[in-house]
Amino acid sequence: MNKPAKTLAVVVTTLLLLALVGVLLLGQLDRLIKHGVEETGPQLTGTPVSLARADVSVFSGDGALTGLQIRNPEGFATPYAFDLSAISLALDLKSLGQDVIIIREIHIDGAKLVTELAANGQNNLKIIRDHARRMVDDAGRGSETADTSTTPAPRFVIKSFKFTNAQLQAVAPALGLDKTLTLPDIALVDIGAKSNGATASEAAEQVLGPVINAAIQQARTEFLGGQAEQLKQKISDKLLELFN
Repeated sequence: MNKPAKTLAVVVTTLLLLALVGVLLLGQLDRLIKHGVEETGPQLTGTPVSLARADVSVFSGDGALTGLQIRNPEGFATPYAFDLSAISLALDLKSLGQDVIIIREIHIDGAKLVTELAANGQNNLKIIRDHARRMVDDAGRGSETADTSTTPAPRFVIKSFKFTNAQLQAVAPALGLDKTLTLPDIALVDIGAKSNGATASEAAEQVLGPVINAAIQQARTEFLGGQAEQLKQKISDKLLELFN
């Protein structure tokens, strides 16, 4: 084999090896993201969390999460609270393995939320929000007495978070209410930046909190309207009984 041929063979072999390593790393990164979501999610929400697929490029850090679903606590008629079918994200790959991992952007588009008011007055989204807050508070208290000799958990900074074109299904079986509403878009920046990064639980709670609060606020109006209508009907029925 002449020298140019040998050089070409080396280049081709090197490129093939790099491509193979890239494929292996990509599969590992996707698997780790999926595992992390399904492992950490239920701890934060107190309910089952599933992710159908994660696809993140090891070359650009851009990717997508498909089929992320947060199910309801027990005792509710509807099956899930969040159905986040399309999530795009952009990671700063240079920050992976560092103390603070930089997420350049998370964009959730076209999410479907369900807020259900049970007959006992409990609300599914409020239960999930309150559980997330307790987890963050407990983790904060635990960190004060944590063993500093152990490897600290990674922290995150989310430079940009967008939540757009979401729909909310407000359900109250006892009131006969089942109405679909449009949620306002939400945009947040620099989550965790002021505290040298946020833990996974803190970052998720800071993202979930405004979304859930907006959903609860809109649903509350519908629930109150439904209760007022039901009360009006009861008064009307009672008056008919009295005057018939």
